Amino acid sequence: MAAVPSNRSAWFSAISAGRGFSKETASPLWAITAWVVGLIVFFPVLYMFLTGFKTENAAVELPPKLIFWPTFENYEAVFGINFLPFFRNSIITSLVSTFFVMLLAIPCAYALALYRPKKWKDILFFFISTRFLPVAGVIVPLYVIFSPNGDPELGGRGLNLLGTLPGLILLYTAMTLPIAIWMLRSFFEEVPRDVLDAARVDGAGLPR
Repeated sequence: MAAVPSNRSAWFSAISAGRGFSKETASPLWAITAWVVGLIVFFPVLYMFLTGFKTENAAVELPPKLIFWPTFENYEAVFGINFLPFFRNSIITSLVSTFFVMLLAIPCAYALALYRPKKWKDILFFFISTRFLPVAGVIVPLYVIFSPNGDPELGGRGLNLLGTLPGLILLYTAMTLPIAIWMLRSFFEEVPRDVLDAARVDGAGLPR
C-alpha cells in the first residue's frame, strides 16, 4: 500500500508519477473537496434566501452580514396584497409565450438540422447575434414602439401594448426564440437519420 508523501513537492511528484493515495487517505480528501466545492456553489443561493429576510437598508449594506435579525416585511408586502392576479398573469404569459416559441422554433430547428440550407451557419449566427444586444440598449426603443403615441417622427402611432399581457407575450417570445432554435437544433441533430427513414418507410408523414 502506497504511503502518503510527507511534503508538498513529493505529493505533486507522486501525483505526476501516477502513484495515487490509498483508499483510506483518498476518501476523506475527496469528501472534504466535494463539501468545499458544494458550499461555494450553494452560497449564492443561500445568500439570496437570507436577503429575503433582511430590511431594504440591510440588504444593500456593505460588507454584507450573515448574522442579523430577520424580518418578514418583504413577504408581507408581496402576499399582503391580492397576489393571485399577478401570479395568474405570470402563468398566462409564460405558457402562451412558450407555446408560440415552440410553434416557431420546432420547424425552424428541424429544417436547420436535417435540411441545411445554403449559408446555414450564417443563419445560426444571426439568431444568436440577437442575444448580444444588451437589455439596456432595447428598453427605450421598446417603450416607444409599445407606447400609445409611438414615435412622433413616424406618425405618432404606437402599438399601445404597455402594461398588457399581449405585449409581454410578444416580448418574451422574441427574446426566447433564438436560444430555443439553437437548443432544439442540437436535439434534432442527435436523432439518427435511420430512425426517420424507417418511419417514412412505415408510412409516417413529416409532422408525425
